[in-house]
Amino acid sequence: MRFLFKTLLVSCALATALLFWWRPAGELMSLKPVDWAALYEKQYTFRSSTLSQPLAEFVHERMYEKQHTFRLSTRYRPLAEFIREEIEGKVSRIEGDSAQTWRESHFPRSRDITPQAVYFNPADVYMKKLEQQGYLEIRSHGSIDHLSYIRLDATDLDRGNIPNSLRFPYRTQALSIFALVFIFLGLMWLRPGKPDLVGQSSVANGCKFFLALLIGGVALVVLPFLYFGGERHKGMEAMVIGSCIITFSIIGLAIYGYLAAAVSKLIRGEGLLAHWIYDPDEWRQYTELNFRVERSKLRLLAFISLIILCVSGSFCLTEENQAAVWVFVFLLGILVLIWLTALVAPWLTYRRNLRGSGQVFIGKKGIYLNGTVHTWGLPGSRYESVEYMETPVPGLVFVYSYLMTVGQSLSFVRQYVTVYVPIPKGKEQEGKDVLDTFNADKR
Repeated sequence: MRFLFKTLLVSCALATALLFWWRPAGELMSLKPVDWAALYEKQYTFRSSTLSQPLAEFVHERMYEKQHTFRLSTRYRPLAEFIREEIEGKVSRIEGDSAQTWRESHFPRSRDITPQAVYFNPADVYMKKLEQQGYLEIRSHGSIDHLSYIRLDATDLDRGNIPNSLRFPYRTQALSIFALVFIFLGLMWLRPGKPDLVGQSSVANGCKFFLALLIGGVALVVLPFLYFGGERHKGMEAMVIGSCIITFSIIGLAIYGYLAAAVSKLIRGEGLLAHWIYDPDEWRQYTELNFRVERSKLRLLAFISLIILCVSGSFCLTEENQAAVWVFVFLLGILVLIWLTALVAPWLTYRRNLRGSGQVFIGKKGIYLNGTVHTWGLPGSRYESVEYMETPVPGLVFVYSYLMTVGQSLSFVRQYVTVYVPIPKGKEQEGKDVLDTFNADKR
């Protein structure tokens, strides 16, 4: 199935690019200037409350008593000793003018600015030798500054002030992959090539869709391992959804792969009853006729939808309830979606028929009509009947059905499909032979 190569390549590239785009950094270092005076005050001073005046006075008296008791029971330490005991065994030291310059460039001194955490790549200068958590001491010309640091893993990066360039360091690679994909698609658009009959069929489109969906499901399963390193219970939602998508995609890919193989055999002549190639003018005449028939069906659908809309709208709008209005809006949205689908589908079929090769393959288990595949060889589907028509254009009318579920009870009903296959001029006898073959098999 060579027609899947481009879909496979583009889907894998896009999934890889998206995973790179949202993949966070494995680790980041968070550094923040230490305000020792504030920490020292917090250690030895109880703060007053911002409560109402009577309650604040009562709380202040109790806090003063606790503060006095605390100071009597606690050994008083000078600030220098307090700092030395706090950083003991947890400090890394750097010295020199370059270190001081680095400090001032990232942590400017200003009393008007509250010290904020700054984030660094663990591979950056001065970061490589830091432990999991502690203090970085910077000495230069007799001055000593301290920065508290902590090493953050990917699960701790959900913070608003981390620059995206640090939080998502792989976005440059993602942009490169996106660019290559767009260049590849541009080249394919400029030089599209000519796909084979199977590659331009509706079955091939189904295979491409489920293949792309399968790759998306695999990406969802891989996603938690990129974000959380495969830690248990983290990202389980994405893995469950991805597993469901993978299962659904494999089933769909298996069905459409089977149909693609069946169409390939039919085109090669296995079980083939008739193969007709239409004259361009003859095929265009059929295309125009089919488009007019589909548009007439659309008018009937629009009329029925309009009646449903008027009845439901009159009922909902007479109810003095906001919920009824929202129900009416919801119904209106569904009908608009149905109308848009009904408008676009015939036009797409008309456009594909004009661009197609204008040929049909009729087999015992299905029909290939200018890229559209109809089959009754799948479980639950069956051939019903075929008739020969003289007007408006000589052709065979096939009817087949397949099972579908409806209602809350999921009961099975048969959905019937009618396929009109025009017969080219001079091939009327072959058409009648096909009719006799189907009628003989049914007997």
